[in-house]
Parts: sequence; structure tokens; C-alpha cells
Amino acid sequence: MRRLARVAIVAAIAMAVLLAIELIGHKAKGVGPWRIEQSKVPRVTIHRSEVSVHDARRFTWRSETDFDPAWFDATYDLAHLDRLAFYLVPLNESGSIAHVFVSFGFGPDEWLAVSVEARRRPGEDYKLLGAFRRRYEIIYVIGDERDIVGKRAWGEKAPVYCYPVKISREALLRFFLATMNRAEEVARSPELYGVFSNTCATNVALNAQRAGSAVRINLDILLSGTMDRLAYTMGVLDTELPFEQAKRAARVDVALRALNDPWPARFASVAHPASAR
Repeated sequence: MRRLARVAIVAAIAMAVLLAIELIGHKAKGVGPWRIEQSKVPRVTIHRSEVSVHDARRFTWRSETDFDPAWFDATYDLAHLDRLAFYLVPLNESGSIAHVFVSFGFGPDEWLAVSVEARRRPGEDYKLLGAFRRRYEIIYVIGDERDIVGKRAWGEKAPVYCYPVKISREALLRFFLATMNRAEEVARSPELYGVFSNTCATNVALNAQRAGSAVRINLDILLSGTMDRLAYTMGVLDTELPFEQAKRAARVDVALRALNDPWPARFASVAHPASAR
């Protein structure tokens, strides 16, 4: 037990040192040029029971290099917000690291996805070393779910897992507003992407904390590849299946590509079969 305690203390100290190094000597400027899909920063306005989003993204993806760019403005009535999905996209073969994002449903057919990403320059790919060196800034990409999911399912041909989330109406509203406020916060004051401090997963967790969740930043969130298992353990996922079965049922990319249409009318019913019933 003492040895385990010493290991935990050493790990905590090492993480604190890495975090301190990560925060030293860099500052986000918000100055481009940027990759076209990250070229516009969405802006959010909240007025009473309505949330307006300017420059939300609506790309149609056929491959990573073949796509139709588009943006849109929209206003969402909070009275219609009624469901939430958690997405996980593995980034390596072992699945230990993943990109995660969330999608908010306004009825079964209208979904607004929010993906926190490392903002990159034209021709620049994401590299872990670059992230450690604080090369990237972060961007809240807000968009039509068919774009945000389509980029992974069609553009990158990546495995995509979509989990329905068990959440009360009041908590869902708090989480959505926390996410929208955070997006506007980053738009107003650019921030650097940080491997241990400012990632897709830590932002989802931070926004959940602001909404009243008891989730804490831990190794599952920092690595993010097992964040779905963490959510399952916490009772967040809306399923009664054992975790491995729930994960198999949550995979949606194969079915989406089988539609043979990068902008399918049936997208919501395939990505959210439980919500469609």
C-alpha cells in the first residue's frame, strides 16, 4: 500500500511539473492563416430562452481532401433542447487516445455538435510533440452534426462511437449553456491547446463540472480513450447493457458509410437509433 501511495504521489508531482512547463512562455494570438475547416471561429449569443450561433460549420465530407465548405447562422430555442450524445473517436490502434465531443439534440432530427480541437495551419497535421510545445491554439467547432461526425466517418474513415447520455432536463440545460459560454469565452480570448490542461476531453469535463457534475480530471480524461468506460462507470451513459456490448452497439461509422451518401437524410436515425424510436 505504501509503495502504491508513493507511486501515486510521484505521478501527481510529475503531472504538476508537466502542467507548469506547459503553461510557461507561450501566448495565443488568434492570428491565421488556418486550415479552411478551422478558419472561422463560431460566436455565440444567449438571449433569454434563445441561443444564436454565428458561423456554425456545415461541411459535406467525401474524404479528407474532398469536401464542400459551408457555414451557417442559426438560433436554437432552449425549450426544444431534450437530448445529449457523447462521441468518441479513437486516434490510435490501441484506442488509448481518442477525440471526444458532444452533440445536443433539439428533437430527434436536429442535432448541434460541439468539438474542441487543436487549431492548425494550412497543411499542418496534429502532432503530439507540437501539442507539448504549445504550438496549437484551441477552437470550439460548433456545427451541424452531419459535418462534425461526417469528417470522422467519411473524411477520415475512422471508427466513431455514439453514446446516448442519461441526463435530467435541468442538467442538460446547464451543460449546454456552460458549453456555449465556454465557446464564446475562447472566441473572445484565444487560448493555447494543452495536452494536460486544455483538450477536447478536459473541456467536456470542465463544462460538465460547471453544470454541476461530480466528474474529476483523471487519467481516463487525460488520455481520453477510456472516457466512455468512465462515463459508463459513473452511470452517465443511457444503457443497461454490459459495457463491451454497449460499446459495440454504439459504433455508428460503418452504418453511416453504408448509406453511401455523405449528407444523408437518414443520418439522425442511423447515428441515434435509440433517439429515433
